[in-house]
Formats: sequence, C-alpha cells, structure tokens
Amino acid sequence: MAAARSPRTRSAWLALLLALVSTMLAMLYVGRWRRALAYLAIYLLLFAAYLGGGFAGLPVFTLDLFYTVAYVAITFAGMGDAWRIARGQRARFDGGWTSRWPVLLGLPAAVVIAILLARAFLAEPYRIPAVSMEPTLLRGDFLLAWKWPYRNYGTYGVPITSDLQPDPAALPARGDIVLFRFTGDPGIVYIKRVIGLPGDRVVIDRGVLTVNAQAASRRPTGKHLHDVEIHEETLDGRRYHILGGSTEGGVSVSVAVPPGHYFVLGDNRDASNDSRHWGFVPQTHLVGRPLWIWWSVGEDGRVRRERLGMPVR
Repeated sequence: MAAARSPRTRSAWLALLLALVSTMLAMLYVGRWRRALAYLAIYLLLFAAYLGGGFAGLPVFTLDLFYTVAYVAITFAGMGDAWRIARGQRARFDGGWTSRWPVLLGLPAAVVIAILLARAFLAEPYRIPAVSMEPTLLRGDFLLAWKWPYRNYGTYGVPITSDLQPDPAALPARGDIVLFRFTGDPGIVYIKRVIGLPGDRVVIDRGVLTVNAQAASRRPTGKHLHDVEIHEETLDGRRYHILGGSTEGGVSVSVAVPPGHYFVLGDNRDASNDSRHWGFVPQTHLVGRPLWIWWSVGEDGRVRRERLGMPVR
C-alpha cells in the first residue's frame, strides 16, 4: 500500500517575507490570486493618484511623501494579511497552480525580462540632466525615446549591439532631435538637434548658422528664459526655438560633414557641449528619437504639468 502524501502547507514567516518583497507574490503563495489582483489594482490606483497630484500642480516633495507613506501602509497591510491567511494553512493547503513555486519564481522573472527587453529594443525613458537643450527641453524633463529602427540596442549602459546601421527610413532630417551614444564614452547618451547631414557644409560665423550656403533665419520671440531672449530659428523649413548664440564671440566652425556622420547642436547655443567641440556623430551611434515628455519637475520641486504629454520637436 502506497504511503500517504504529506499535505501541502504554508509558512506564515515565508508569507510575511514574500509580502515584504511583493504583496502580490505573497497572495499567490497563500493561494489567493483574487487578492493578488486586488492588491495590484490598489498599487496602480496609488500610482495614478501620484500622477494626478502632479497634474494638479502639487510639489514633488508632497507627492513623494504621500506615495511613500501610502505604499508602506499598503505593504504592511498586505504583510498582516499574508501572515493571517498562512497561519490558517499550517495544517493543510489546497492552493491552485498559481501558488506553485515555478509560477512564484517565474512570474517576477518574466516581468523583469519583459521590462529589460522593452527598454533595450523598443522604448526607453530618458531624463534631461542639463540645460544644453533649453528652451526646447528643460532640465528635469523625462522623455520616452523610440529605439527600434536605430538598431543600437542596450539598456542601463550595457550595449547589446554595436556598429549596426539604422533603418534608412528612420535616419534623421535636419532639425530632428536625436539621442546618440557619445563618441568619447559610448556608455553616455546625449541628446541634441541634427543640423548637418552627411555631405553638408556647416558654417557658424559670429553666431550665424549656414548650411550648404543657406543661412538659417532667426527672429526674436519676445520671450525670455534666464533673462536671455528666445529666438525662433528656421532651418530647411523646420522651426524650433534656441537660446543664446549671440553674434559676438562664440565658437566659429566651418566643416564638411563626412559620410555616415551628423553635425549636432544644442538649442542652448552658449551652454552646449556638441559638434562644435568634439566633432561628428557616427550614424551607428544613433540610439533613438524622443517622442514626448511624460514627466517634468522644475527646480522649485513642482511638477510642470503644462509640459506633460508635450511632443518633442
């Protein structure tokens, strides 16, 4: 006669530790998949409230404090919930397939892998750390960049591919903003505006930009940033705003852009480390094109809600 199988049980301490890491995993461990979905919904609502507070113009410090306190409170509630349920299952546990260890270990691994693959190959968030692209992009803007057609895959500074030519249909035009790996350190991603295409002749003389003997027009907008007037520059039919670039002093340039390379400038002409200083961007270093601003925090700690959802041009 075959020996009776030992009943499955659940450890209250293990449930508590799992809840500290992930309330949803703890609920799956104790066989409560509906509760796992409920906790997931609560966390998503909390994140939505955080974003809603940003749209309402609340200070980031207030939002962070609210989010942290609420997150900790929900997590501790989940830990107590997992402990209580598991204590009732120390004698016997009849959970379904969602409570088995292959699912408990495989689910978070699958989520992490999916996020890493999406960041590496499809789209990746990027934060503007400096003022070189003002007034178009401000320090504290968070962008989403589309990467797939550029074939320069990788994430968190770890490259997956290198020296692959981007899709010809995705190559930038004059006036486009692009993200690219810095030639001096490929682990650093820069963001600038494309001014010169392969084969172009780019001249900057006393602040006047000329491409292929055609001077870019410039007109004042009457608006100011940091007490500097913002100008609208038009290049090859593209209009965008720039800051600085006075006709007195500055860096003078007269170069021919070699094949397979681009000449880039920051929109903040007097505070940008760009092709005027270190040369051209190889086509194989293009990483992606920014799509829109999904979050923006000013130096005063407030969310710049007027910039949320703004397309990057």
